[in-house]
Amino acid sequence: MKLWMFNCEDVSLRVSQSMDRRLAIWERLGIRFHIMMCHLCARYRRQLLFLRRVLRNNEARVDAAEPSAVLPEAAKRKMKQKLIGIDSTAV
Repeated sequence: MKLWMFNCEDVSLRVSQSMDRRLAIWERLGIRFHIMMCHLCARYRRQLLFLRRVLRNNEARVDAAEPSAVLPEAAKRKMKQKLIGIDSTAV
């Protein structure tokens, strides 16, 4: 692999890594150069950024929400029926 020329696999890996760490300048430039030519990698990058933004926004809401206390008995019976395949009223 040449340092200045990334293929789609390199770009997808580095775009994913960029969510966890700061990339080197040559990696960032390589990604930008590739994305100017490849609409699929550009779309992949936009999708990852979108998911990251949505998950960060929802994380705050989930932390602030009250946890539900108890699962209703009817829901427990339905789940048991689906998982075991038996009539839970007989249990």
